[in-house]
Amino acid sequence: MKKITNKLEYQSESTIWKVCFDHSKPIVVFENRDENTRKASLTAIDFDENKIILNNWTLPKKWWMSLLASYNGIVLLQEQSSTQQTETIATSGIEIISQKKKWEVENFSLSEIVQDTVILQRFNEKQEATFKYIKIDSGETATPETLQENLSLKNKNLLFAPHVYNLTNEYFKVFKEFLNDFLQIDAQESIEYLEFEDKILISYYIYQDNLINNYLLVIDSSKNILLHEQLSSSKGIGLNTFVIFSGKLFFIRNKNQILIYEF
Repeated sequence: MKKITNKLEYQSESTIWKVCFDHSKPIVVFENRDENTRKASLTAIDFDENKIILNNWTLPKKWWMSLLASYNGIVLLQEQSSTQQTETIATSGIEIISQKKKWEVENFSLSEIVQDTVILQRFNEKQEATFKYIKIDSGETATPETLQENLSLKNKNLLFAPHVYNLTNEYFKVFKEFLNDFLQIDAQESIEYLEFEDKILISYYIYQDNLINNYLLVIDSSKNILLHEQLSSSKGIGLNTFVIFSGKLFFIRNKNQILIYEF
């Protein structure tokens, strides 16, 4: 029987707002946001080496910049205007290790990543699109002809997200009854379920003290409990409360801690 091992825990100074997995390297990048100081920052972890390679680096434009994606150790960032229209001012590529800007394209936003190329788009007043194709590593201009079909889905082969079952789904009752029998708890609102190798992962909610608490349960095929962790306590429910990427389990606890487990 395989066990799961806690490989790394990291606590952010602010709220973890977004998480991105690099398209070609074993790197996870997350965006932190502090509404009190109006500061946004990035942290990056090499999850093969289990070490932090970028720690709470403040984004150049602080609040009006956000994380889009990561490829080959380069993060893609979007700068937006401070107006209510939130128009894209620029999209740029920043090297994680050095924090050096590799390239920047003004007035274009991210469409998708295909292989080693980012496709940027801009719409005119008639909603007609103009596209630019940029090599992520160098910032050089590419052409549509150099792109290979279906490679934009590269990361999805490594990523396993849970299925979500809410109150109206017929399977919600099945999982609710299982949790009642197994843990003697009354699951509410939503259940997330995933089978991976010989493991079963279930994220569930229960009401406690006028709050709804979220828990993650991991068991093996013999129903041995490998992990049972409280993820949050709040007034609402979340979505995709955990994910498996490249054979490792990732989840966020209390909105400011990221935990990585290895199967």
